[in-house]
Amino acid sequence: MNTINVYLYYGFPVLDEHDEPIAVLTEQMSNEYIGKLHSVYEPQVAFEGNKGIFEAYWTKCRQLSEESGIEFGSHYVNRESEVIIIAVGEASRISSTGNIPSCLGSSLQIKPEWRQKLKAFCDLSGISFREPEWILAVSSVVNDY
Repeated sequence: MNTINVYLYYGFPVLDEHDEPIAVLTEQMSNEYIGKLHSVYEPQVAFEGNKGIFEAYWTKCRQLSEESGIEFGSHYVNRESEVIIIAVGEASRISSTGNIPSCLGSSLQIKPEWRQKLKAFCDLSGISFREPEWILAVSSVVNDY
C-alpha cells in the first residue's frame, strides 16, 4: 500500500551558483550548521566515552534549529530528481492519505515576519535569498506490509 503525503511550504527552492536547484541536503541545511552559526561546535574529543557530551551538543543544535524557525523540506519533481526547499516551520503543513487536508483554506495567511525570518537566516548562512511563495509538494511512500 502506498501513502501519499502532501506538504505545503512557505519558502523557496534552494539554488546553487548557477541557479540550478540543489538536490541534496548540504551542511548549511543541518542542525549542526545552525549550531555553528551560533558558535556551538562539535566536541573535539572521541565519541567513545564521551557520549553525553555529544548528546548535549546535538540537543543544543536541534534547539537552535527549532528556535530559528527555519526548516528544510524536499520535493521530488520526478522519481530521480529532488529539490530542497527552505521554509518557515510555522507555516509548513502536511496531510497524508486518509486525512482531511485541513492545511488548506483560511489558514493560508502570510505573516510579515516569515519573510524576515527567511531573509535573516539566508543572510547569516550564505544561502541566496529568493522571494518566498507557497509551494505544494507531494511524495509517495511505499509501505511494505
